[in-house]
Amino acid sequence: MNSNSNEPNKLNIPDSTPDPEKLQGMEFVAKMRATADKLGIPFLGGFKDPKTGEIFINSNLNEDDPFYQQTRRKIRDFNPEQ
Repeated sequence: MNSNSNEPNKLNIPDSTPDPEKLQGMEFVAKMRATADKLGIPFLGGFKDPKTGEIFINSNLNEDDPFYQQTRRKIRDFNPEQ
């Protein structure tokens, strides 16, 4: 109990769950990667959250791969409002 009140101490846990649209996009990309992994083919997919600008990438390629680097730049620089 808190010494200043009769209420039990409450643990405040911040809600860090992404919004439903972002979760849906993450799930979609993860499913595509799972299919690529199952078929043994290279995969690089992702999206840029239009609300925050955050980039989400899911890949089975090495981050040093030139294709990975080029695609990441394209996703980062993509502006759907242009």
